[in-house]
Amino acid sequence: MILCIAILASDQPPLYFRCSPTENSREDDLRLFVYSSLDVFDEKVSSTVSRPHQELFLGSLFLNNKYRSYGYLTNTQVKILVVVDATNPNLKEQDIRALFKKIHNFFCAAICNPFYELGSPINSRALNALVDNKE
Repeated sequence: MILCIAILASDQPPLYFRCSPTENSREDDLRLFVYSSLDVFDEKVSSTVSRPHQELFLGSLFLNNKYRSYGYLTNTQVKILVVVDATNPNLKEQDIRALFKKIHNFFCAAICNPFYELGSPINSRALNALVDNKE
């Protein structure tokens, strides 16, 4: 289901970027797709800044014939992007919302580790298992 997860803090290199093992050969394509999706992400965020109650889930961001990206913005302005297979007809928005809540919880658990240095790359077994479709 998940091809790639990217977690990016503002004005920093990616905190977390991982492709599923089946997509390792196309990692460069996925990185390019994620960075293309960030333009749409920023556009959606800037259009919702005037609203006082901003929803964290931004919905579908970018779509091509292979991939579809979804975005989520945390309260601390950390961007979470998920890339899925565009040809999967069984994918529902409520499943994606639940996935983002799970990713956000894993992200929070990873940065709450007392040995984690803020701004350094995240190394999380739970996130890795989620991307590897083992959870």
